[in-house]
Amino acid sequence: MRRKYLSLDPDMDIGELSSSLADGWKAALPSVRRQFEEMAEQDDHRYREDVRKAKLSSLIQTPQKTITDFWGVHTQLRRMVAPLTPEARARRPRRNTAHLSLRGLKEKVEALEAGAGAAVPSPSALQVVGPLESHQAWVVLQPPQLLLVNPLRLSETSTLARLLATYHFPRRPLADALVLTGATLGAARFSTLSQLPRDGSRVTDERLLANGFCVEMAGEAARVTAMLDSISCYGVGDLVEVLTKIAAGATTLTQSRPARAVSWLQAEAVRISQGDGARMSAEEVATLIADADDLGAACFHGRPLAAPLYRLET
Repeated sequence: MRRKYLSLDPDMDIGELSSSLADGWKAALPSVRRQFEEMAEQDDHRYREDVRKAKLSSLIQTPQKTITDFWGVHTQLRRMVAPLTPEARARRPRRNTAHLSLRGLKEKVEALEAGAGAAVPSPSALQVVGPLESHQAWVVLQPPQLLLVNPLRLSETSTLARLLATYHFPRRPLADALVLTGATLGAARFSTLSQLPRDGSRVTDERLLANGFCVEMAGEAARVTAMLDSISCYGVGDLVEVLTKIAAGATTLTQSRPARAVSWLQAEAVRISQGDGARMSAEEVATLIADADDLGAACFHGRPLAAPLYRLET
């Protein structure tokens, strides 16, 4: 039928052709319609049978794929499966498995102290001895004792410190600006807000902008014109918390973070630091140790960054 209509009018566009075919179908006799419907049913049956045979042939001829064959298809799947792939294993640095003993550790430490070892000099007063893969940790010498350091917790702590100090939350413009007054924020906090640096009416203080708030002053009121929307329930209450910390003397971005922002950044630090701590290089561990303020402290999960392993005899 298409050829028939196109032979009558070769310049007919697709819209006119579809309309003409529809009109012709409506005008066709029931017997003619039934003939074409039977042909369509036969063609559909043929198609389904061909698909079934093709699938059966594929199952017989093609070996079943494992999950690692699909690791490059999806980012999340790749993140979970990548360590299992031959490519990742080939890139992974080879380690010689060694049994840990206090005698072996003592001999290695003595070699380090004599200058014959291969310890990586840490910028701090500590020396990196080597990995303890069974615990995903590293042995570190801090005379006169050996410490067991968790590099993953060090990485999370270091990453969180950088995020708290530098991360700027994105702000999305509000359809209707939020109007805030002294009654909404409290007189003291509104006074703090009104004293912050401005460019015209727009508050330019980084402690507000980086925490996801764009505020404009308008006489005896303030208008929130843009705000962070990626954290659930984030809003005016968090702005009040920021202003309270500024009024209490918070001068840095880290000190002015509201609790919800800190919690979100902690989760982000964990995500960024995902990995096997024992597979870090000695140089990476030494850098993390240098960045740590106090190895005797705990990470933000409340777990120790390092634990005493053995006290060397003098």
